[in-house]
Amino acid sequence: MTPVKQTVNPIYSTMNPGGETMIVEPGNSMEGCLASILDAPMWKIPRIAPSSGVDFWRSLRLFLKSIGLYGIEFDGTDRSNLVDCPYYIAVGHPKGVDQALSRMDHAVVMTRCDLAWDPLPREEEGLRSYSSFLALCVVDSRAFENWMFPKMEISPPTVTQMP
Repeated sequence: MTPVKQTVNPIYSTMNPGGETMIVEPGNSMEGCLASILDAPMWKIPRIAPSSGVDFWRSLRLFLKSIGLYGIEFDGTDRSNLVDCPYYIAVGHPKGVDQALSRMDHAVVMTRCDLAWDPLPREEEGLRSYSSFLALCVVDSRAFENWMFPKMEISPPTVTQMP
């Protein structure tokens, strides 16, 4: 695993009739977790954002399928049923953020018991509560290898003749 920071931080706004602070643009912590676990640069991970109006989990599954992976989701309240996997993506409510102010979840990389990486480092890292865990499994090794190590066509150098 190579830790990768998320590139989009959540944007909060108090510009609503009730004067409450609301999140208006989610961050991309899930993408940071995927890039970290897959040892990939952030640009290789597409933006999977619930603000786009697309179902977040469906978009995530489609991306994983396209690169030969499958995500197995587990209930976040019980770790006893987790499969043996070096890293998981845990999703839940972030520490240091008032739960009443934010309805958005945050994703972090975990081992079975410990926080391995929070893509949005801040004073209080990790999650206050867990809603789900996601284990990544390779189901199509050829598709995964092609995504991780794309074959590049190398053209022979051209020779320019001098007059």
